Amino acid sequence: MKQLQCSGGMMLAVGLLGLMACPLQSAADFNLKLSIVVKSASGYVEPENGKFAVTSQPTSFTVQVHNNSKLPQQIFTDQVSGVLSKLRFELTDARGENRLVSKKTPLGARTVWGTRSLAPGEMLAGDVLITPEEWDNVIVVPPGEVRQFTVRAVYENGSETVYSDRYEVTIAPPAAPAATADEP
Repeated sequence: MKQLQCSGGMMLAVGLLGLMACPLQSAADFNLKLSIVVKSASGYVEPENGKFAVTSQPTSFTVQVHNNSKLPQQIFTDQVSGVLSKLRFELTDARGENRLVSKKTPLGARTVWGTRSLAPGEMLAGDVLITPEEWDNVIVVPPGEVRQFTVRAVYENGSETVYSDRYEVTIAPPAAPAATADEP
């Protein structure tokens, strides 16, 4: 029997007897809310209509975690990078193929975990730079090509797994300028 974590510490069991589901929950039932946001002159804003474009690679995302509960929440972070621990991104391409982009752990390196308390209603934002050198399964789109994906952030915080909404992302690095031939 396989067990999957539901919000609030409840378990979802999958086995010979079928599927035992978690009770239906609204976003308000979760302690933490995760979102991918875009930096603007006025601060952080949600992508318009859940869509955003990436025109350069490596790709930088800003991820927010917001405490929705009435109690302080402990957030697990990587002490070296300051990034949320166990943060990853799920990408689905136009063919429906899924890819999990997760932080690499260099051979022999140790991750130093720390915690930070978020007060009720408090938000923490962190910039994440997605490079093939530091993240597994990164998609590199050649200049001049356009690829579309659905992406969501996934954050494991202790026994709670938090998912962002799904966003539509268009990755379109500009084409390299055409070379001009030297005239004699």
